[in-house]
Amino acid sequence: MAPSRVVELQCLAMQQYNPQVYWRFVSPEGKRSTGVLRPSRRPYLTPPTYSQLPLYVPLVRSHNFKIVGALPISADRYQCRVRVWPSGGERECGGDPLPLMPVEYIWRLALQPLVRPTCYEDDPMQQGISTGPPFAGCWLVDDIQLDDRWGGTSGDDAGAPVDPTGGGSLKLSQKWVRRFLALSGSS
Repeated sequence: MAPSRVVELQCLAMQQYNPQVYWRFVSPEGKRSTGVLRPSRRPYLTPPTYSQLPLYVPLVRSHNFKIVGALPISADRYQCRVRVWPSGGERECGGDPLPLMPVEYIWRLALQPLVRPTCYEDDPMQQGISTGPPFAGCWLVDDIQLDDRWGGTSGDDAGAPVDPTGGGSLKLSQKWVRRFLALSGSS
């Protein structure tokens, strides 16, 4: 599956708020940085509650999205730029509803290796429940970030990451979150 198709499926999953489908296309490295470790006899990672993470709020049940750019970085790395129109907070102009201003994200994908070391505790191969590397040869998402021009590093809250779980690489300023919540009518 092409990297841009993976990004499109993830955007559709978030638009319908289906975290399981979204999670399926996250790489093992991405899962370790954003997932929630569930203790059990065999600990495992589960998807976080995306609707409570500021980075993902505009993606959840978004009004629309469009992949506006795709760039191969290397033979096994890819980057896509996605413009998302968040839902909620629509305003009227001349009798027609207008959605909120769009937000741009950068998706970073990695081609999964055909051979993966089995040194991770959450690796299905090490737990004896898989016969081969998960998603070998498939494009999976390593990281998602807001484009710096859309609320990342400028302003009074520059460089202050906002991640309530302490994981991941969120680059979303408090200023942008306040602006989004004010426009959507949330508090």
